[in-house]
Amino acid sequence: MLRELGFEKEIDLLREYMSLSTLESVIVKISDLVATANQGCRYLKTGYSGVKRIILSSIDSIEKILIEKIASEEIREIINKLIKNILLCSDLNR
Repeated sequence: MLRELGFEKEIDLLREYMSLSTLESVIVKISDLVATANQGCRYLKTGYSGVKRIILSSIDSIEKILIEKIASEEIREIINKLIKNILLCSDLNR
């Protein structure tokens, strides 16, 4: 149906993103998860304790992607520092 409406390129980009088949799609997915965890941290600081699960789930997903898709130890270190900062910000221990 979407192809019939002329959304071929968008469908292809969505498939790329969902399958994490390119470095670009991996970076976008990790960025999205980092942003979600950061926003959860902000909500947590204002008293919404229900976001703890969202923060931890986002971090778990990031860690899984790092293991499966990122070969560079340098990139893993950078992203792990982001995760550490999010955990410190949110006062969540793992």
